[in-house]
Amino acid sequence: MKTKNQLDLILKYQFILIVVVAFAIQSCSVKRFIPEGEQLYTGADIDMSSDTAVGNLKNVQSDIENLMRPEPNSKFLGMRLGLLVHYKNQRDKPGFINKFLNKRIGEEPVYLSDINREQTEKLILNRLENRGFFFSTVASETIVKEKKKRAAIFYNLKLTNPYLMENYVVDQDSLAIYEKLENLKSKTLLETGMRFDFASLKSERERIDLGLKEKGYYNFNSDFLIFEADTNQYQKQAL
Repeated sequence: MKTKNQLDLILKYQFILIVVVAFAIQSCSVKRFIPEGEQLYTGADIDMSSDTAVGNLKNVQSDIENLMRPEPNSKFLGMRLGLLVHYKNQRDKPGFINKFLNKRIGEEPVYLSDINREQTEKLILNRLENRGFFFSTVASETIVKEKKKRAAIFYNLKLTNPYLMENYVVDQDSLAIYEKLENLKSKTLLETGMRFDFASLKSERERIDLGLKEKGYYNFNSDFLIFEADTNQYQKQAL
């Protein structure tokens, strides 16, 4: 059985939904509000390809998709109600309903001019390198629908064969901590043949840092550990 507070909350949201639907029926097009010379940004499409089979490629794609900023205006039942509410609230006399809805669901418009394609390409390449795909390429294209005042961006990613982890060694040193580092290294989660991955290296560094602190090295800092990847000795392998 639902409590009174739960029922009140349900009624509240039902009311908001009814108002929103009625508002949408009144006018569901935002095209007429878009300023001259602007196109509403509707999102990015990403095509990712590789000459060879790549494991966990879906994770890489998801990682790249998370770089797409800003996100386009949200949709509800195929309509951008939050954006519509925002536009209507900019009028001289927006009215009570417009003000009410704008506080709850209003969204600032996201235009094509807000998107920096070149910067996004750089972020994508950096993320691919962090995942071991060095020397990959990214090309982008803007698809504009003039009549609808909308635009989307298409990113084409060509992945190279990823670099793989060949070996993991600790530089020899006469300091007492060297032995502790070697002992901790023996329990590493890094494996020979795994794809070079910056996030995994960062986790390994944090694991060693925690292990050393448990052994009494309280002043040790994970920033003291530096991974150096040698990609010159073996093709597509990092030592």
